[in-house]
Amino acid sequence: MREALERAANAGGMSTPLDLVLAQMASARLYRVAYFEKVFKVEDGKIVYDKLAYRPPASCRLKLDKHTGAFRGFKQRVWRDDGVEKVTIPPEKALVFIHGQHRRPAKGMSDLETVYAVFSVKQKIR
Repeated sequence: MREALERAANAGGMSTPLDLVLAQMASARLYRVAYFEKVFKVEDGKIVYDKLAYRPPASCRLKLDKHTGAFRGFKQRVWRDDGVEKVTIPPEKALVFIHGQHRRPAKGMSDLETVYAVFSVKQKIR
């Protein structure tokens, strides 16, 4: 598995390097969630990852089953020439990293929330 994810693009690996994917996942520390679409390709008769395509968190919403809370993928607002279109990424093609999931399973938590709360109290005192 590691070899498949870390192989260079010119050697048949993903077109997005794993280091970039991890850096984009780290953005969830600020934005709570990082959304990716799994894109596949066929190579030598095998289905392999082509890339893990990053999707901006401001344009995405997590989809959960309303009865069980099970993961159902995510929706993304995509801007087209004729307006905004909502695209659903099914769970088998979705990778969602939620930072602070142990505290807030559905929304995650930003590392800046505590800092902002302290700043807000400070502003109120002023």
